[in-house]
Amino acid sequence: MIVLMPAPNPWKTFVVVHAEDCGDAGPRLLAESGACLLPGAGVTAVFEGLQYDPEVPLRAVRALLKLALTVPGTRAGAHAGDSRDPAIVAGLAASARALAGAAEPGVVLVSKAVERAVPRRFRFHELPIEVGHPDPVVPYEVVEAVGAPGEFGSREELGELTGRDAELARLMAAVGGARIAVEGPAGSGRSRLLREVRDRARAGRPDMWIAVGRCESRPPARLGPFGEVIRAEAMASGFDRWDWKRVLDAVERLAPPGEAVAGGHALAIARDLGERVEGSPSAAPTIPAWRAVLGAAAARGGVLLCIEDFERADAGTRALVDGLADLPGLCLLVTALPGAGPAGCERITLPPRPLPAVDLASLDAETRETLVAAAVLGRTFWKFAVERLLVREVDEAFEEARRRGLILFRQDSLMGAEGQAMFRHLQIRQAVEDLASPAEKARFHAGAAHFYGQRVKFGGPAIGERERWHRERGKETTGEDVDS
Repeated sequence: MIVLMPAPNPWKTFVVVHAEDCGDAGPRLLAESGACLLPGAGVTAVFEGLQYDPEVPLRAVRALLKLALTVPGTRAGAHAGDSRDPAIVAGLAASARALAGAAEPGVVLVSKAVERAVPRRFRFHELPIEVGHPDPVVPYEVVEAVGAPGEFGSREELGELTGRDAELARLMAAVGGARIAVEGPAGSGRSRLLREVRDRARAGRPDMWIAVGRCESRPPARLGPFGEVIRAEAMASGFDRWDWKRVLDAVERLAPPGEAVAGGHALAIARDLGERVEGSPSAAPTIPAWRAVLGAAAARGGVLLCIEDFERADAGTRALVDGLADLPGLCLLVTALPGAGPAGCERITLPPRPLPAVDLASLDAETRETLVAAAVLGRTFWKFAVERLLVREVDEAFEEARRRGLILFRQDSLMGAEGQAMFRHLQIRQAVEDLASPAEKARFHAGAAHFYGQRVKFGGPAIGERERWHRERGKETTGEDVDS
């Protein structure tokens, strides 16, 4: 006889939050954020999900920041833990109350467990005290949100935005829902202007989903900017065998519970992006799936989606932008060369500005070769991919390029020291490529084809397309087949 044993309770992540002096808005805002309210003095609520789900602490911190903005005198705290037993909530609640009790009006304090779970999404300040008894915790003040998925470069590296007050005011007024193309020649400050909009929107609307993606034609990327924002939300590099699962999970988090799965939207979007999932990639984007998922995110807190370099957009990206045209709660901001923005958009035209001088002649040989290899890979590139092409470490060369203002590092780096970087301007990438001889380009295209070819079985059709593109470019350069 076969005896079926009950499955053990799964491990879960619990984040308990507590807020004081928040009035009637506290229970309402926390409930709207998906928390379960608990009885007791003040406002206590618990966010829960499967263990290691990054969305659980993210939702908790965003909800408290929104509450502190809505009711300025709010004092709030949050503590997190993993367990199979929901009884852990009582202890977490005690620590959350202690953190809230130690907070100044308008301040959110979290424990080390919460800070560690969302290190790249917020800036924290550790306080030199301990609170709570008998299990004291060290408080971390949540200072600000530091980066939407896909942001490159810190505010210090990018510098202050100047001379764009009128354009900035117009764009901020449109954040609730509009389609605007910011057009201008290279170097006119289009990307810097949109970064300022995202930073200000993030500070004022922590519940809004804010993302940025870039169009790329060398190599082409299937639904380039949309793939970039979804993979960034999923914390997926595109090279790991489980990235397809992370993408599905990210899409499901954007939609109401169960809706993305029940409607087949998550699978359709993963297929559109060329992930390694059931079925073949569609010839055109599955617009109903994207509308359903982004529409759900917009209804929950609004969506600010920025797409850069639209003049390089592939046909699928252009079709999807048109298909999202009337989606309520979606603010779509696009950068493009003059006259190259999407049809039907409002337009802001920026006058030209001189491009900053770039000194490539004084680069040492190792930094030059490193940047050439990176430029062959794309405007954005992974450090570990460059190292595979060169068969050496590139830390010093990357740091020198960063010091000179040639590249920027991704703020929410997916892979720590192996993370992603980007040429600061498209013109810098082109200038670096122009340093290389045809033989050098062919060598790096061959290396890139080999690199991607080894990873097709993990990354799926999207990686296969990159492999073929590099193989073809290598053949064009030398007239010979590239050996993978």
